Amino acid sequence: MKKFKVFNKNLLLGTLVLTTVTMTGCKKEETIIDSSNSYDKIYATYYNDSNRVFEWREVRPQEEYITELESYGVKDTDTNENGENVIYIASYQALGYQAASMNETKKDAIENNPEYSKHEEFLEGFELGKQDSYLTTAEVERRQYVAIKETEKEDNTEETYYYPLEDLTVVSYNGANALVTDYNEDAVKVGNYKDILGKDMSEYVGDDFVATSLRNFATKYPSVPDSAFIAPAGYDVIPEIAITEFPQDNELTPKNTK
Repeated sequence: MKKFKVFNKNLLLGTLVLTTVTMTGCKKEETIIDSSNSYDKIYATYYNDSNRVFEWREVRPQEEYITELESYGVKDTDTNENGENVIYIASYQALGYQAASMNETKKDAIENNPEYSKHEEFLEGFELGKQDSYLTTAEVERRQYVAIKETEKEDNTEETYYYPLEDLTVVSYNGANALVTDYNEDAVKVGNYKDILGKDMSEYVGDDFVATSLRNFATKYPSVPDSAFIAPAGYDVIPEIAITEFPQDNELTPKNTK
C-alpha cells in the first residue's frame, strides 16, 4: 500500500493539502516520533478559524504537548531541501475536514476512511468541514443556511442536512408543527409533502393549518433551537435545529387558561 503522503510541504500559502487514503485491506504504516529529538523540524495541522482553513504550524520539540502528538493523527517524514529531517503530523480532525470536501455524506466518508473514521476527531472534522463549506456558500449567495440535526447533542455518526433558510416553512396544525421545503399550499392540503423533522403527518391531512416562514416562526416562538440566529439573519453563522427539540406550540395549539 502506498504510504500516506502530505503534499504542499513547502507550506505554500500555509494551507493543508493532503491525500486521503482508503485503508481497507491495508496495514497503516506508522511513523513514531523519536524522543531523542532526531527530527530537525516538526509540523502539525492547525485550524485557522478566521480563514476557515487547516494550516501547517511548526511545533517546537521542547513544547510541553509534543509527547501527545503520538496519538494526534497520521504522520509522515521527509528530508527537505536543506537536508533536515522533517516530520508532518496531520490530525484526524484535519483528515475529517478534508473528507467533507471529497464525500457528499458522512456515511460515505466513514466507508471510504474506515481507519480514520473510528476516531471522534475525524467525524468532528467532517462536521466542521461541511459547516464551513455552507458558510462560504451562504456568503457568496448572501442568504442564510440552516443545519438540521437529529438531536441537540448528536451521535457523531448522524448526518446533518443543510437547507437555505428562505426555503423552509413551518406548517402548523392543532398541536403539531411540520417543517417543509418549497412550500406548496395545494400539496400540503392533500398531505403530499415530507416533514423534514421526520414525523408522520398523515393523520393531519384535511385539518386546518397555518403556514409560516421559519424566520417568522422563530421570531414568534423563541423556543426554536437557535432562534436568536434565525430571526435576525446572518451569513456568518449557521443555526442548528435539533429535530427532537423543535417545539410543537403554535397559534392553533389550544392554550391552557386559568
